[in-house]
Amino acid sequence: MSGVVVRIEAAARAWRMADKFERAPMTEQRIADLNRLAAETMLNEMLKKSSISICKIDEIIQLVPGASKACPEYRILHALHCVELAGVPRELRESVPDLIRAVLTAGAIGVLS
Repeated sequence: MSGVVVRIEAAARAWRMADKFERAPMTEQRIADLNRLAAETMLNEMLKKSSISICKIDEIIQLVPGASKACPEYRILHALHCVELAGVPRELRESVPDLIRAVLTAGAIGVLS
């Protein structure tokens, strides 16, 4: 029963936070901050999975000013789309965060920095 109470309390906190956001004006800075938070959230969720989703990376690129698909690192990530990382050579698997960083940090917001 205590797990239910914790979830209800967490939901209540989320609603209170949402209420605060609804009242804040949508400035360019706020949009940039929300884009960064959304990109970080999507990236963290993707990295918990056992494979890379180029679709998620594409969505993240849309949120990060200056990030680009026009680089060799993106092509490597694209080749790994939906491949189980457990079967990928260790050197390549361990390079995935660096590949993502190279694609994203060309932008004005350093999502991974």
